[in-house]
This record gives sequence, structure tokens and C-alpha cells, in this order.
Amino acid sequence: MDFRYRIDKANRIVYLEGDDPSFEVWQQTMLAVFADSEFETGFNFLSDRRSAAEARSSDYLRAALNFLKRHDNEMGSCKWATVVSTMAAFGMGRMTQILSENLSLQIEVFKDIDLAIYWLLQDHTG
Repeated sequence: MDFRYRIDKANRIVYLEGDDPSFEVWQQTMLAVFADSEFETGFNFLSDRRSAAEARSSDYLRAALNFLKRHDNEMGSCKWATVVSTMAAFGMGRMTQILSENLSLQIEVFKDIDLAIYWLLQDHTG
């Protein structure tokens, strides 16, 4: 299995799924999402990292946040849910939430994918 995305246009969610990509692969995938004709600014994101063996490094997460900040026009005001399976990954997800406070996207970390999807489907103010 490789790393890929799929767009649920009806629910306005971009799913990031599959293997644990390098930052370069993640970045190229995000650029492909932005270029996809199905994508619209303001779509929410669900990063399914339940199969990842290790938590992301703080350097990786900072680079990803910098990328998202540079692409704020494409992202718009949206939500980003990350679903993890380990306590270490959950902790890194919480750190990412704190580091993302200056962005227009709202980040949450979950251990349950159904709760993550439910959160993404709620209004931004909810």
C-alpha cells in the first residue's frame, strides 16, 4: 500500500491514507490535492495514521505546519483531524495543535476514526 488521497466532495473531506510517507512525498501529495479539480478551498482533511509504526518527529511536524502556512490560500479556514493508534503519536498530535495556533486551520487528534469524521462534519463554530 502506498500513500494516497481521496476527496469526498459531498462531505468536503480530503482523506490522506496509506503508508507513512516521507515529508517530500507528503508535500507532493498535498500539492496534488490542491491541483485536483475536485478540491475546493475550505475542505477539511482527515489524516489516517492508525497504521503508522512511529509517531512523527517534531521536525517533520514543524515542516508540515510551515508548508500549510505557506499554502493558507489553498487551505482556507478548515479542520484537520489526525487519527492515531499510539500514545506517542497522540502526544505529538497534541503538540501540533499547540504549534498550529497561528494558522487558520483547526487541528484535532483522535484515536477513533468515527469521532474524527463526526468532528469534521460539524460546523466550524461547533
